[in-house]
Amino acid sequence: MTAWRGAVALHVLLFLLSVFGVWAQLTHRILGGFVFLILPLVGVALACVSLALLVNHAVWGRWTDERWRRIFARVELVSGGLVLAFFMYGVFLTLNAALDVSRPTEYQSEIKSFEGGAVDVGFPISFWWANIHSWQKPGTTERLIVTDGERRHLYGGELIVVRVRDGFFQVPWVSAVVRDEVEWSRRVLKQVPRAGWVWKHLAVHYYRRRQWPEMVAAASEYLRLYPNDTDLPKYLIEPLYNIGHWKEAVKLLEPEAARVSDPEIYALYGFALTRVGRKAEGLKWLEKSYALDPGDWWTPGALAYAHFADRECPAAIPWLERSLALRPTNPQVEDELKQCRAGANQ
Repeated sequence: MTAWRGAVALHVLLFLLSVFGVWAQLTHRILGGFVFLILPLVGVALACVSLALLVNHAVWGRWTDERWRRIFARVELVSGGLVLAFFMYGVFLTLNAALDVSRPTEYQSEIKSFEGGAVDVGFPISFWWANIHSWQKPGTTERLIVTDGERRHLYGGELIVVRVRDGFFQVPWVSAVVRDEVEWSRRVLKQVPRAGWVWKHLAVHYYRRRQWPEMVAAASEYLRLYPNDTDLPKYLIEPLYNIGHWKEAVKLLEPEAARVSDPEIYALYGFALTRVGRKAEGLKWLEKSYALDPGDWWTPGALAYAHFADRECPAAIPWLERSLALRPTNPQVEDELKQCRAGANQ
């Protein structure tokens, strides 16, 4: 009886592990060929085998014929090993997605057709994939698993955006397949060109797609209609700073700096000016920001770096000291201050 219960428990566990593996592959989708499309179906087959073995143990008991005992033992061994492999693969996919902190990159494509279907076994089980135009190899077709929700809201011939994230283990995975909001926004704006919310919507989706000039143009149009919304440029400016697109940063912030009284906007705009060869003008904006908000550590740090980058250490040292006083644990500022003092003592 103890052996019987242990066998039943083992097959219950293997069934649950196989279901988890299928769920992980359908949720954290990997771009690829036919293999990645067929793997979830293999997982479903393994789940069915595990369920059949479970029923065999729980209801009918073990076979009395020695030949069938050996056959079932081999089936159990092989299926159990495959289930464990699928489970570990599912764990890998789940960790790759759960620990991923990268921003999604958006790729535009078009759905050519859907394939798959649904089976009613007392409750619906569906498996769909979309044939889409490949953005990696133009002229070819990608097969991509889609969720039930995506299948309900999308249709063949529709322009879509595939959101791909880098993955914690550097294995790109698809987090969502959605309607192409950029194309939708453009169509709305052709009819209602002063729809401010749609301009903002368009700017944010250009941001997600990393189309910086288009993002700046859409955001500028929105800010022309709603100049007091300083949150949007602060949100959009981050990637421009990170990748050094200073001209686009200046273009985005220049009209806003002239319209609003916001020390953070002044500081961001001023530092961007120092990066495009307008240093004297940029320093004035940074000093104006610091006068309005002397408790902000970032602005004196930006003033210091503007001088430090041009090897103007005597001018940089006071600002470095102020920044460090406001934020004592700042390794970059500490290093720059050390270099400036060493240079001044030589």
